[in-house]
Parts: sequence; C-alpha cells; structure tokens
Amino acid sequence: MISRFDVKEMDIDSSSGSVTATDIRAESASFEVSSGKFTGDEIRSSGRLDIESSSDALDIGRIEGTEVTIEAGSGGIRLDEVVASTELSIKASSGRIVAGRLAAPDIELDSSSGDIIVNALSGSLSLENSSGRADVGLEDLSGPVTMGVSSVNITLVLPKNAVFDVRLETSSGSIRSDFPVLGDLSNQDDEMRGTVNGGGILVDLKASSGDISLEVR
Repeated sequence: MISRFDVKEMDIDSSSGSVTATDIRAESASFEVSSGKFTGDEIRSSGRLDIESSSDALDIGRIEGTEVTIEAGSGGIRLDEVVASTELSIKASSGRIVAGRLAAPDIELDSSSGDIIVNALSGSLSLENSSGRADVGLEDLSGPVTMGVSSVNITLVLPKNAVFDVRLETSSGSIRSDFPVLGDLSNQDDEMRGTVNGGGILVDLKASSGDISLEVR
C-alpha cells in the first residue's frame, strides 16, 4: 500500500502481489503489477502516468496526468474519472473497460475481448473492439469520433445540439438514428451518410457484424 506521497518520480513494480495507491502527487509515475490487482485513487502526475497489470483487474477512482496510459493484460478495467491534458490510452487484452468520465484531447480505447462502456467522454475518440459491445456517451463533440468493431453492437450518445458529419456502416446489422440525418440511406439499410445540424466534425462508425445506434443525450 502506498499513500500520501508528494515526490518528483514514483516507480512501483510488483511481480507478485496487489498494489493499492492513494493520494499520490508526482511529476511522473509508473505502476506495474505482474500478478495481482491494482487499485488506485487520487493520483495526480504533472507528466506521464502509466498503470499496467499483466494478469488481474484494474480498479481506479480519480487519476490525472499529462499523458496517461492504462493497460490490462488479463482482467477488466474500471475507472471513475480519468483526465489527461494531452493523450489518454486505455487497452484491455481480455476484459471489459467500464468508465464513468474520460477527458482528454485525444482518447484511444481498445478491447480485444470485452465490452467498452463509457458514461461521459470529452475529446476526440478512436475506439476498436473485437468482441463485446461499445456504448459511449459524449459530454460534448470536440473532436472526430472513429469506432471500428468486429462482432459488436455500437451505441453512441451525443448532445442534442451536436454539429457533425456522419458515416455509419455495418456489414451485417441495422442502423438507427434519433437524429434527423440529411444524406443517403442505401437500399440494403447498411450504410448511412449525411449531416446533422448543418454538419461539422466527422463521426465515423463501422461494424463488421452488429447494429449501430445514434442516440440523443
């Protein structure tokens, strides 16, 4: 257990055993757990913040950094709030990613096997998911949104007044939109292109096999 540290650099590496970190301030911080669970809350870094677990879950409250990377090799990732001033990358090889709020100019979410569920997201988004479902709610549409999934249903929730260009495509599934989309709908009902509220930022959603839904927040 690590608690109440204010240091220039923190580097924690556990080969066998869980790690709990709370109330940490650092210019840069790294937490690596090879065999065990990582639990963290109120961790703030003015630089890089890296959190990695090879074979167990990550349970994270509120963390903040300039460039934040979170990875789980085998196990789910649960997050209350993550704020990054430049880039945020969250990857799970085998498990779900469930987050309350994510905020960063550039956000990358990747799950090889498991759901990706985000209640409130702010920033541009690149999402890939091979197996599970992808449900994302946007606080605002401040950057491009790209979601590419293999055998997954996509649900994207946007503010009612969001202004965007939309490109939705599914090889085997249906498309539904709560927004009036001004564009072309193919005869097969598997592709939709158009503009919403005059057009602007691109929202590009593609599912190889699954349904796509655009909903109003």
